Amino acid sequence: MSLCISHVLKGGPIMSKSLFRIFLIVCLFAVTLCMGASPLFAGDDYVPGEIIVRYKADVSGSAVARSLSEKGATRLGSLNKLNIHFVALPRETGVEDALDTYRKDPNVLYAEPNYRVHALSTFPNERNLDEFKQQWGLNNTGPSGPAIGPSGLKGTDNADINAPEAWDIQTGSSSTVIAVLDTGMDLNHEDLSAHLWTNSGETASNSKDDDGNGYVDDKNGWDFVNNDNDPDDDNVRSGSSVNSHGTHISGIIGAVSDNLKGVGGINWNVKLMILKVLDQNGEGTVSNIISAIQYAVDKGVNIMNASWGLTSFSQSLYDEIKSAGESGALIVTAAGNTSSVEYPARFNLDNIISVTATGLSDELTDFGTGTKAATDVEDVDLGAPGHLIYSTIIMNDGPSNESYYWKDGTSQATAFVTGVAGLLLSEDSTLTAAKIKTRILKSVDSVSDLASVTVSGGRLDAFEALSSQVVIVPFGTGLNVGETKQFTLDGATATSWSSSDTSVGTIDSTGLFTAVAAGACTVSANSGLYTSAAIYVKEITVTSSKTSLDPAERVTFTASGGTSPYIWASSSTSVLTVNSSGIVTGVDRGSATVTATDARGFFGTSETITISGSTGGSGGSGGGGNCFIATAAFGSPLERHVRTLQEFRDRCLMTNSPGRAFVRLYYQYSPPLAERIADSPLLRGIVRILLIPLVLFGSFMVKSGISWKFLFCSGILVSAVFLKVSKIMKRGAGLFENTDMES
Repeated sequence: MSLCISHVLKGGPIMSKSLFRIFLIVCLFAVTLCMGASPLFAGDDYVPGEIIVRYKADVSGSAVARSLSEKGATRLGSLNKLNIHFVALPRETGVEDALDTYRKDPNVLYAEPNYRVHALSTFPNERNLDEFKQQWGLNNTGPSGPAIGPSGLKGTDNADINAPEAWDIQTGSSSTVIAVLDTGMDLNHEDLSAHLWTNSGETASNSKDDDGNGYVDDKNGWDFVNNDNDPDDDNVRSGSSVNSHGTHISGIIGAVSDNLKGVGGINWNVKLMILKVLDQNGEGTVSNIISAIQYAVDKGVNIMNASWGLTSFSQSLYDEIKSAGESGALIVTAAGNTSSVEYPARFNLDNIISVTATGLSDELTDFGTGTKAATDVEDVDLGAPGHLIYSTIIMNDGPSNESYYWKDGTSQATAFVTGVAGLLLSEDSTLTAAKIKTRILKSVDSVSDLASVTVSGGRLDAFEALSSQVVIVPFGTGLNVGETKQFTLDGATATSWSSSDTSVGTIDSTGLFTAVAAGACTVSANSGLYTSAAIYVKEITVTSSKTSLDPAERVTFTASGGTSPYIWASSSTSVLTVNSSGIVTGVDRGSATVTATDARGFFGTSETITISGSTGGSGGSGGGGNCFIATAAFGSPLERHVRTLQEFRDRCLMTNSPGRAFVRLYYQYSPPLAERIADSPLLRGIVRILLIPLVLFGSFMVKSGISWKFLFCSGILVSAVFLKVSKIMKRGAGLFENTDMES
């Protein structure tokens, strides 16, 4: 044993000079420390231990599997059409660390947390047995009508969607399928079970995937929360709060009507595809949401109800909804119950209708909380009844065993719009999502509370939507500078087109609009006889002080012209990386661009950035986010000690000139050492021991605000001590050697 120790200390075949260099690099790491940064996703609500990763389109399934395996991750599910994968992380790996690693993978398009979503309802507390008269949103009889809800409120005549007049035109069709993405539905409810969708391609209870869609016995939909074929609503009453969120929404859209029971749905005939994406507490995840949307798309569903929201921009949710639109799907979304518009209602996508809530007198409602429902002239399309809405709940789950109850929220308002979309599709099955959306927005009743805070300026009117009309499609839209959009005239022949402001956008004789500069305008057809809603043109400008960098050099990019916060992405992470704050780091020789996407989905791209020189590569057994030695010692770039050192490098070393100089030196000389370490179990163990103090110190420094200049001076002292210790170690090696010879 003494012989082995003497070999290590003296510098025999195992390595003394290399070990000395390693120890020197470890100590020099501490010399160039600086102030750390704040956590990347502080305050955001997402699932611990899970992320969503979209690989580039040309990355094969086997390459994805290999990438995940190398990172120690487990695939929970996938959307093959978009190459999106739901990933479970190794136990010791945090979400922020994993995102940093995946975003540096050149095969990855983007990676993001698996954000949580939540239902958008509140809950009143009393009942009234005169059920249909309580449905003021369908037919508001004003002061002469019944008292509404627990406080006995009275409404205003005709502050409703004109449902009886609409039913004179269309009451729905059993061939119309609407997907309800929610907490599920009481599948045995007396007023709902007859309208439950049935999967004709599936044989119930035979434990087979008859239709080959990956879901076994999905006869009436799917429970994406519990991954089974029972999408029953388990959002039961909690104390005095009546929940039943999905059942309540389903009743508004399509409760059985004209049956002398309970309430009437907007659609007297319809099929409800129940996709359970929210749990018993009304909470869910983006991964389940986008899986459910794809399920509905694959089944040919053209209308979906999304009475839930999240506060963080999710690129995967945006991409899935956009893809659904390309397949012809319209998604009706809830704007939110507070002053801030939530996602997906905030996405700039033409196949989304964003809905806020109105009260019994056409006011923008505050649900009795004092905070009005969300509005925005660019994000929110229209209002619909959303206060004291009476509908189905889980059978006998009311405070006095009722099966019908009142609820508030933009969730309920959304269901009204979804129901009318169903009537339109039943009336004309050839209508596209864009035409349905346009007819709904163009036909609203003007409401003063909504005039300047929504796209349409009004509240839903089912009768006018079903009445014959000539409309420009799409009704309004948002474009980046340089993008084009085809406009058409639905219901008549367009003989001419014009733009209200050609400095913002131009339109040719065929109706093709080209976005020219940031601003807003409208387009008109047939000499101004028909006019669109506002077309918003955005120009996101991405700038920095430099467009030529060295490897490991950093520069901050800024974005303007859109709505913050921005999501940053690199066109080639093998050339440069960009973090959530827009800080770009050169990686290796080449050219790339940086893209900033704003909170609505508008985007801008930087000039081409050139990285000159070379880091010496990131390959080899020691490579891993360019922390070569630590990766070689600990075995994986996702190992928690390695991630700490990478964070230490990114947040401390790379923010000052001495640190960047050291990193460049490290990149130049460490790869050969890392290869030697990776090949020797003994060296891996020794280097792990040497690195532990640095890992602890680096973790402390990332979280502290201590000046790097102070530490630089301290580092000089540490280096001096190290040099003294190394001399002692060398003398000790000689002593060990003498002892061995004597023995």
